[in-house]
Amino acid sequence: MSLIAQVFKYYHMGLSYRKIAKLLGISKSEVERIINAEKEKSKKGRKSQNLPFIPQELREKIKLLLEHKTQEKGKERNISFLKIYEVLELEFKSIGVNNKAKFYSFIQQFIKQEYGSLEALLTKRSDKKKVNQIRKNKGYIRRERIIEIDATGYTYKGERYAILQAMCQESGYLLDFMIIKSKEDKDVYYYNKSFNQIDFMFFLYNIFKKYGVADVKVDNEKFLITKNVERALNELGVKLIKAKAYNPREKLIERAFRTVKEEVRVLTALSNADFQELWESAVDKYNKTKHNFIAGSWIPAERFKPYEYENEDKLREAFAYEEERTWINGYIKFDNKTYFFQHPLLESMKTQLGRKKQNPTVKIRIDLENNTRAFVYTEKGEYLGIATLITTVEYTSTIEEKEAKQKAQRIERTKRKLQTKLDQLNQAKETKEESTINIFEEILNTPNLSTEPQTQTIEEEIPDPLSLFGE
Repeated sequence: MSLIAQVFKYYHMGLSYRKIAKLLGISKSEVERIINAEKEKSKKGRKSQNLPFIPQELREKIKLLLEHKTQEKGKERNISFLKIYEVLELEFKSIGVNNKAKFYSFIQQFIKQEYGSLEALLTKRSDKKKVNQIRKNKGYIRRERIIEIDATGYTYKGERYAILQAMCQESGYLLDFMIIKSKEDKDVYYYNKSFNQIDFMFFLYNIFKKYGVADVKVDNEKFLITKNVERALNELGVKLIKAKAYNPREKLIERAFRTVKEEVRVLTALSNADFQELWESAVDKYNKTKHNFIAGSWIPAERFKPYEYENEDKLREAFAYEEERTWINGYIKFDNKTYFFQHPLLESMKTQLGRKKQNPTVKIRIDLENNTRAFVYTEKGEYLGIATLITTVEYTSTIEEKEAKQKAQRIERTKRKLQTKLDQLNQAKETKEESTINIFEEILNTPNLSTEPQTQTIEEEIPDPLSLFGE
């Protein structure tokens, strides 16, 4: 391979001039000279491409479709270039634009002629309040050897599912995923709220254990950037990269989501399997299919190589869920569980005796894979040992435990509401009975009323006998 070919190979991979020069053992200025010279040659050899004659009616139709926008689910939606071509295909052919390749070249020149640039068109058809969120295209993102993680949602047979998916950014290989069925009844669906930090830590722990440890790129969702997550990654020497807001090009996994979802739609029409199986089949097909990426074409499964593996005990200790608790005479309580742990340092940390004694505070880390043991540290982070679970509690997975806890809380709230309602009904019943008894007592105690029948006596007036004879 010639020097010029090697330079352009690395240049199209997104490497900087300095990096190319270092790899090929030449100067940075030599790299820059070669690239600029080849660009000038391509400009001179390129035929000038002018737009064909466009009837005014067709020109207005194209501009109308380019600037058209609708509101769907609270977001602005525009018509894609491909859809514009399909709608006006016959009219494009009438002016010599016979295929999609010619159309894409035509539409780029048309936009430049009518609007000045693609960014100007995006600004024109976007909401004025969101114009500052539009970013200019700075080229494609260079694929790095990191793990990219993002969440998405999907509705299958009327049920909503949240998916947490990991991807090797360098090869495009989709790693493991986690699916949770949403229980939200709202019209607006926030799939990111289906996960919490324990779910993410358990998911990331399994990824590192299976594929090796690498830097992680996520967006700015709260459950992805908690203190426990950052602490675990710091202990493993892993960098947490946060994607820029309002820039979907920052996450290469978004394009993979589109392809996988398209495959799931096809499988849905041909199969009655559950959603977990459909997603797994779509991911497997994606990994084994050749894709045309900007940097080249390859099959992700053939290009993927595992990362550097870490000691499993170190992973388990780092991803243990950490909370501060009080140590009381060898016992530590955490999430309705009791752990036993003795250490002379904790005995000596008691400050006072009697009613005012202060028991020491410790940091406890619960093993996500086995909650029958917990790592114990001082407040300053000094490792003390492992506490053992002494209460008999059957272990369940993180998701099952969370769902069971939420169900118990709902049942308890329902019981309290029903008990309150019953108390109100009993109180109303007692009040009604008391008022009825009082009414009867008032009637019986009224002096003018009696249960015995009353006889009315009529006194007749007796006439004076002398008045009958006069005086």
